[in-house]
Amino acid sequence: MSGDRLGDAIRAWRRARSRPPAADMHEQLRYLERDVQEVRTRVNALFFAVLAAALGDLAGRLFG
Repeated sequence: MSGDRLGDAIRAWRRARSRPPAADMHEQLRYLERDVQEVRTRVNALFFAVLAAALGDLAGRLFG
């Protein structure tokens, strides 16, 4: 691993995400829908993590 951790992470992500080309448009659409659902799940998890941190900070300021 080189000193460029971000570059290494992106290259590893691209290798993991590479898949053979889809045989037809329906298969490509299924791949895309699965990827969109995964991104939506991750964004929701990030949103709730930030919301929980903000509520914890607010509670700490009010009761601390």
